[in-house]
Parts: sequence; structure tokens; C-alpha cells
Amino acid sequence: MATIGTAIESGSMQTVLLEPTSGEVLAHSTTSLDPDVTAVLPRAISDMRAEAATLNVSVDAVAVVHRSESERAELATAVTDESTVFVSASQSFLSWLARTKDLADASTVLLYYMGEHGVSISLADAADATLTPAKNAALDSMSPERIGSTIPLAWEVVDESGKKPRAVALFGDRSSNRD
Repeated sequence: MATIGTAIESGSMQTVLLEPTSGEVLAHSTTSLDPDVTAVLPRAISDMRAEAATLNVSVDAVAVVHRSESERAELATAVTDESTVFVSASQSFLSWLARTKDLADASTVLLYYMGEHGVSISLADAADATLTPAKNAALDSMSPERIGSTIPLAWEVVDESGKKPRAVALFGDRSSNRD
């Protein structure tokens, strides 16, 4: 049994075939969003089902990650399989954080999300499956100096959460949505 997961990331559709117990990636594909996401999503899922068949793996679940409720609504119009599950990017990240071996010792992670107009900083707690409200800063460039200027904002997030981060993660795709 395997799970197909798909999400929009860095201007393309990322689709994976996962073994659900181990989290092992059995197959992965990247698809351009041309002509649009509603045309690409069904094709990406169909292509991954075909890949699963070539690997003699049956698909028992399909999950689509969304960054906002409006994106979820748009994606839902493209999916005909009623068993497809829609998961917020935050929920997806917290689930991954709770299971990943890469950050096994980091129950709390300070997240720096680099968006189109700046940075959003929040604290993820894997044990509680929570994400603090984001603190945002507009930046005129993404130079190390400008990113470094947000350290006081990061301390605000940490102080307000009352939790000490065990790791810091810097990520993003320069889009306007931090999810």
C-alpha cells in the first residue's frame, strides 16, 4: 500500500508516492503548472497511479496539500475522486516534523519562511502539533544582512511561545503565501 501526495511548490506541482509506514519516497515527479493547476492536478495524480502500477504497489490514499482555503477550493474542483483528502500545508509540515528522522531531536523548530515580500517567523511544536501565529517583516532584499535584521522578531516569537527552539529552519519559495 502507498499514498500519493501532491502540493504546489516553487511554481510547480510536486507529486510523491510514499510508503506510509516508513515514509520512504517510492517515486517523485515535478510537473509545470502549465496551463493551470486544475488541469495539472488530475494528470499528476493519474501519472503517479501509473507509476505505482509499474512498481506493483497499490494506492490506498491520495492527499492534496493546500496553502489557503481559496487554493483548496480551486484544487477541489479538479479532483473527481471523493476519497481524496485535502490537508493544509501547516498540518502537513507538522505531521512531517513529528515523524522525520532529520530533526528527531528537535521537538520545537523556529521556522523562517522567506516569502515574496519578506519573512514570516513562527515556532512549530511537533509534540503538541501546534504552530504559533506568524510574525512578519517586510524586507527590501533577501541578503544575509536583511534576514539577520529579523533576529529581534524571532526572539519575540520565542518569548511569546514560552518554548525554546531546538532547531531553526529557513525555507520558502518567494510566493506571497507563507503556507
